Amino acid sequence: MASERHAGPIGKAAKRSGMATIASLAEKVGLPFEGDGTLEISGVSHLNRAREGDLSFVQSEAYVKQALDSPARAVIAPEGMDVPGKTVIRSPYPQLTLARITTLLHPLPERKTGIDPRAAIGEGCRIAPSATIHPMAVAAEGVAIGERSEVYPGVYLGVGVVVGDDCVLHANVTVEWGCRIGNRVVIYAGTVIGSDGFGFLPHEGRHEKIPHVGNVVIEDDVEIGANCAIDRSTYRSTVIGKGTKMDNLVHIAHNVDVGPYSLFSGQTGIAGTSKVGEYFTIGGQAGVAGHLELADRITVGPKSIMTRPGTPGEIYYGFPARPAHQWRQSIAQFNALPRLVNRINRLLGSKTEDSEQ
Repeated sequence: MASERHAGPIGKAAKRSGMATIASLAEKVGLPFEGDGTLEISGVSHLNRAREGDLSFVQSEAYVKQALDSPARAVIAPEGMDVPGKTVIRSPYPQLTLARITTLLHPLPERKTGIDPRAAIGEGCRIAPSATIHPMAVAAEGVAIGERSEVYPGVYLGVGVVVGDDCVLHANVTVEWGCRIGNRVVIYAGTVIGSDGFGFLPHEGRHEKIPHVGNVVIEDDVEIGANCAIDRSTYRSTVIGKGTKMDNLVHIAHNVDVGPYSLFSGQTGIAGTSKVGEYFTIGGQAGVAGHLELADRITVGPKSIMTRPGTPGEIYYGFPARPAHQWRQSIAQFNALPRLVNRINRLLGSKTEDSEQ
């Protein structure tokens, strides 16, 4: 196999069928390659599942042996990493490059623009000519949908909803009245944006409902997983900051303000009227108590409950959550309790025997 280094426009362009040469892929992502530029790639995969026609990646030296043993003939690897016998695309960020190449090998199917006649469109709607509205979607009065946005079957957009450019709303998404969706937002099936928050006042033995007349604002470049629930604000806006990404089954309560570029794992929740700073990260089945204002760049570990504002950049674990080093120390002490109890019992047993004698 040749070992020449190439960086120019060599090879065929990526085909819509999902087959492309190493040279064409390297050209499209603007990276050099070493080896056989005519090698055709039909898919992408992790090393432990790769087939001969797949492209994979090597993140560190620890995976070089696995790469050498893999049937994959081509990999993405950092500069200076020796992967003999393989065609290599050189990248400082191998996994990120693989993700971008994946979109080249698996392009989205072409779609027809316009409004399907089986969709229900209310009066006064403003829908961009380049948008796609699928059958059985419903847009109530005064809805606005931006350029190149796609609305799948079963989506309901309430009165006055605004959807920006290049958005995708998957099947059975509900966006209630008055909510605003920014640009390049993706919302997956079954998610509800703008349902009333859980607000009731005890009065004379009953629970009186608090009206929720605010809305939800989803800023640009947000991705929201399936079956999430984001509640409208009582009076103003529940806000999801730009660049935030949510897994499935996330609940954001009323009046919450989520800082930009936050990450939510599945089955997590933020209680009402809390504010989390930028680059907030929360692990699975964890939560944030209500009426808190969290510092920037906080990470809450899995199954933890955050009950304090926290320190910027700190990692928290436990219930109630505390700094990671304190939590680890507490767990170590807790795990030592059986040995301590046994030791105490032995000492008490020895004293009992001495007193009986």
